[in-house]
Amino acid sequence: MNTNFSGPKLFTFVLSREHGLAAGVAISSWFALQYMGMGVMKARKQYNVEYPKLYASESDPNGKKFNCVQRGHQNTLEVYPEFLLMLGLGSIRYPLISSIGGAIWLLGRIVFFQGYSTGQPEKRRYGSFAWTTVTVVASENQQRNSSSYTYPQLNHHQHYVSDDERLAGFEKFIRRYEINATFASKLRGLDGYEIVVICDDSGSMNTELSDVSGPYGQAPTRWDELKHTVSIVVDLASVLDPDGVDIYFLNRAPIFNVRSSQELIPSFSIPPEGPTPIVSVLRQVLRDKEKQIAERKLLVLLATDGVPTDKQGHANIDELRRVLKYERSSTERIPVTIIACTDDDECMSYLNDWDVTIPNLDVVDDYKSEKKQILACQKQSFPFSFGDYVVKIMMGGVDEWFDQLDEKRVSLDNYGRYGLNTPTQGRGSSQYASTKSPYTSQPVTSKQNPNFY
Repeated sequence: MNTNFSGPKLFTFVLSREHGLAAGVAISSWFALQYMGMGVMKARKQYNVEYPKLYASESDPNGKKFNCVQRGHQNTLEVYPEFLLMLGLGSIRYPLISSIGGAIWLLGRIVFFQGYSTGQPEKRRYGSFAWTTVTVVASENQQRNSSSYTYPQLNHHQHYVSDDERLAGFEKFIRRYEINATFASKLRGLDGYEIVVICDDSGSMNTELSDVSGPYGQAPTRWDELKHTVSIVVDLASVLDPDGVDIYFLNRAPIFNVRSSQELIPSFSIPPEGPTPIVSVLRQVLRDKEKQIAERKLLVLLATDGVPTDKQGHANIDELRRVLKYERSSTERIPVTIIACTDDDECMSYLNDWDVTIPNLDVVDDYKSEKKQILACQKQSFPFSFGDYVVKIMMGGVDEWFDQLDEKRVSLDNYGRYGLNTPTQGRGSSQYASTKSPYTSQPVTSKQNPNFY
């Protein structure tokens, strides 16, 4: 008998009662959309907005009221595909918890729509618990999924990476983002640091930036800027610390031990929404890391676009200042960098002199503004790539040299790209500067880095 085991194998999928709940939530979501659509139709008749106009004119006295109803419906339609995708994928393995999360999300969207439909946009925030619930459910699914195996939750010993491997990853990162040698060498100052990134996911992060690439390009949002910057920060930080980076958000659950920017894609795909409780989240970080601070230093990177608020939505700038100045157990052991994810200077004007009056605090503008200020102080030939900008973000609260780049002229001892023996004088000079790796006391030479360019 000829038995062939190389043919296609069947995949068995067993449906349970809980899977029926997930299907019920998906069907219910269709009825929720119809309910909102009927609300829009009713508003069209009430405020006399004819088709095919999507929104009413601003000159119309009832235009804002109709637009609020329409926007409540449209916003739900925009995020609906992501909801169905997350519900479908989550319910494959964990149908019950995904169904509960989906049902709460639907309830939140209805509250969101009803609040928006009052004509007072701020009332839409009553439904913000919807996305928070989805994030919690996603985290719970991830935790349960990890507990089903014996290997994903590795301890520090299992995550040991040799100096050679770290050096290879470090050099690859430096070459990719064109970081100059002096900046790369100074990253040695982060050796042994615990790194935390706080991401502002408030509603204002949906605001578009003025930067548009090309005549038909779409303007990126502040959220896009944050995602881009934080992703690179995480990739660099994971090279420096194999244990990974902890990511905190203002309106959703934190993510711990992130070792690659790819792990942030699910959270970053959720649109930002909610208030700006920077103070409470910063205090949470200081509480969570209290034991670690006794053993190692803590670097906190805060990416935000504006003024901090309390639970009632009132600005609490003075309280944030007090936390940064007095509630860090040791400012030298807990340096902080605030990253401005906006090109609107007015939004961040309250930080103007903080990095002067508060120790171990650096305030970094968006890349274009920061580069303009640095080149004005240094010279146009001064190397400052986006990779250099990321290094400044990470080192600004640690090393005063970076904080002074836009204040006084500095010297680049190891001018050039990392890993090269670069002349420190003019052409033909026989004197060279060698760059040291963060992982060895020996200088990195061209023999150690044969793939340099």
